[in-house]
Amino acid sequence: MKDPLFAEISARELVALAGTGAPHAVIDTREQAVFGAGHMLYASNMPLSRLELLASDRIPCLDVPLILVDADPSRTELAAGRLAAMGFTDIRVLAGGASGWQEEGYRLHIGTNVPSKLLGEYVAHSGDVKLIRPEEFPDFVAARPDLAIWDCRPRGEFEAGTLPGAENVPGTSWTSRLGTQNDNPIIVTCAGRTRGAIAVASIARFAGLENVTWVEDGLAGWTLSGRETVAPSSSAPSKGEPARASGKLRDRIRAMALSAGVTTVEASEVQDLCAQDACAYYFNVSTKTEAAPKGAWARRVAGGQLVQTADDVIPVRNLPVILFDDRDGEAFIAAFWLLQLGYHRVSVAEGCSDQDFVPPPKAGAGTYSVETSTALLDPIAARNLANKSDSMLVDVSSRMQYLASHPKGALHCNRTSLGKLVDANRPAVVVITGHDLGVARLAAADLVEAGQKTALVAGGNRAWAEIPDETDAGDPTTPVEIDDYPPPDAPLPDKNERLRAYIEWELALIELSQDDPLEPPGFARDFRQIL
Repeated sequence: MKDPLFAEISARELVALAGTGAPHAVIDTREQAVFGAGHMLYASNMPLSRLELLASDRIPCLDVPLILVDADPSRTELAAGRLAAMGFTDIRVLAGGASGWQEEGYRLHIGTNVPSKLLGEYVAHSGDVKLIRPEEFPDFVAARPDLAIWDCRPRGEFEAGTLPGAENVPGTSWTSRLGTQNDNPIIVTCAGRTRGAIAVASIARFAGLENVTWVEDGLAGWTLSGRETVAPSSSAPSKGEPARASGKLRDRIRAMALSAGVTTVEASEVQDLCAQDACAYYFNVSTKTEAAPKGAWARRVAGGQLVQTADDVIPVRNLPVILFDDRDGEAFIAAFWLLQLGYHRVSVAEGCSDQDFVPPPKAGAGTYSVETSTALLDPIAARNLANKSDSMLVDVSSRMQYLASHPKGALHCNRTSLGKLVDANRPAVVVITGHDLGVARLAAADLVEAGQKTALVAGGNRAWAEIPDETDAGDPTTPVEIDDYPPPDAPLPDKNERLRAYIEWELALIELSQDDPLEPPGFARDFRQIL
């Protein structure tokens, strides 16, 4: 009998491990929809269907303890095997999975990115965040001709619909916009509550402004009040070179962040960390540069989104987190909010950028192989093969991606369930396609390893869409797997019901999270004591 690839850890042993402050990661390998229905606070969702891709991107060293959470022992063993093949050496499994955690008397949380949303609720309830309700918006705007309306979401979300007259000022990028706004009033919105409340508190505290207002419940509240979002106006700021933050503002932000506990590292210290291959996270949080310039290697996550998705992109707790920016103060703001989330080893790299250093050898520690004998076909050849009666065309995209667009006749199945689908149908050839080529390649490799003849569509669904009249769109009645957790504003028939439930859930977060054993020391239940 072969030795297991992992050791088992009980719920109470995990609580004790978390209390030591030692680096570790809780990795929930269930698909996102199952994860969103109930998971542990600070668990990072890495669905088995994308595990190798996410682990390689998010876990920066090989010897850190990884605690896997799943409900099916066979899936757990498969996940452990995949991680072990990538070189990870300390793999543990939570006894009983999420259900076992709950049976020990601990709470499960619904939704995604719960820690940052919980922090946002504390900020919204702090008394520091001024608000107006959607029904007050028209009169408020009409009475203030010098008003600026800032949508703090990333550009892609902004372009899908926003408030009338809104400009896109995502996350922490307001530092370079205040010079043009001076002391004029500002309204901030986001999709719901979290990002808008944190943005307003950031501007009010770091910039010392009192004329910053939040649209209560953001665009969710706007929609539920019976109002429609609009396409961004032509007056929205271009994607050209933005302004710089003033030196006075940068100095103020830096001083306040340092007084709150943020630390700095100099170029020589960063170089030593890289040379020693120290296990750490490196992020460039500037909003200004979407693509990494030549020579840059730190992961680029805009400051606001880094805070919003910290449980996803920083799954290993208690490692050093080094932040770079374009010297506009964004890194200090992001570092401050990460501290409030309990990431207590956060530093800002001063006077240098990630381009100045040779990256650590294991930046993106794990490696995965998808070398197979899979035939790689152009979309026309793939279509012709898929049309044969003994062949099967399978789209391994997420549910929302599949519903939006997929090749005609393609079945939907996520990678995790693909083996069961193939076993049930016994096709001669399986043709694999998808929106994410990495996932499609891994799915094809799984089938080849199992002895199934497989072909892969070169370019995936994007290439397939270039064939005239060969794509289709699903609808809510399409029998696809519920594998992803759509955002509350996703264009599905029950949108308003989901928006209302989402706002009610956010408002209840503070009560629902009381005394959670995985909440780290230093989580800011009252950030006003810090700034």
